[in-house]
Amino acid sequence: MKKLLYILVLFFTIGFVNANETEDFRDKAKELKTNHDFKKAIKFYIKAIKNCNDTDELIGMYFEVSDCYFQLDDKKLAIRVVEEAIVKFGVTKMDIISFNFINNSTNYFFIDNIKDYNNLRQKYISNLDDIDDFLRNSDNLVKK
Repeated sequence: MKKLLYILVLFFTIGFVNANETEDFRDKAKELKTNHDFKKAIKFYIKAIKNCNDTDELIGMYFEVSDCYFQLDDKKLAIRVVEEAIVKFGVTKMDIISFNFINNSTNYFFIDNIKDYNNLRQKYISNLDDIDDFLRNSDNLVKK
């Protein structure tokens, strides 16, 4: 019983430390991005991404990294980051359009320049463990 309690406390502590670390890295990245130090911001976002388990947070950080690359005028890499978010997290065109990029036209730049959007979404769907569960979620279905 004591071993089980010890293990539970250990897992909780590790999870708490990772959450704090993620938050610290993300906050530092936001500060650097606000100060237009995009290269350093990318490094801190990547550190935060490595420690994060929350899908919505991860999507936001992927978009932030992409926005930093876009601001550095590395549009190819910016697109690749968004494409990776589509494959890993099922990001939709509406997700891209609704994100608050620094430049308001950035959203449509991505929509216009992601050439294999349908194939990327199919990769995401093919990697799902339970397609039926995915389809049951009303957010994933197109409504008439």
